[in-house]
Amino acid sequence: MADLTTQSNVKSVLGIPTAVTEHDGLIDMLLDVVDQEVLGYTGLSTLTQQTVTEYHDILDSTENELRLQNFPVSSITSVKESDTTLETSTYYLDTGVGYVRLKNLGSYFAVGNQKIEVVYVAGYSSIPADLSYAATVLAAAHFNSGRHAGMLYEQVATYRYRRREGMPEEAIRILAKYRRVFARPS
Repeated sequence: MADLTTQSNVKSVLGIPTAVTEHDGLIDMLLDVVDQEVLGYTGLSTLTQQTVTEYHDILDSTENELRLQNFPVSSITSVKESDTTLETSTYYLDTGVGYVRLKNLGSYFAVGNQKIEVVYVAGYSSIPADLSYAATVLAAAHFNSGRHAGMLYEQVATYRYRRREGMPEEAIRILAKYRRVFARPS
């Protein structure tokens, strides 16, 4: 996968010259790990743009909105209710949270399993620079912590070293902007 950052970016942050290749295998592995870690932390389903088809169950006769599973959503291609395509004038996309909502307050989706089909485009056309930087910082942190795997604290005479645990604060501050905090369907 490795969509968020590059080997070159990670080496730059670590101060490793591009000509030095002995760590390239580890860095390449960390790129994939970091992509998955960022997706998991933020709740994003995808990074690069792709067309998604989703089917929704409507359990309540007062449902007038649907939460799309993938985020961010850039556009809706179609919304079908029981194989009938809805006019675009009857619904809108709330891009901030990834919901499709019916415009008319008295309108509701038909109750039933797999009644609604939504085809839409999700993901980023280009990865935001700050998201890429957060992934770079995270990969560098993993690289550095690998040398001290299992060790949190070390002391020799008056020298003390304590390794920070968890995700770097710098990465957390950036990733918090992209975090989608909704209960996942069971």
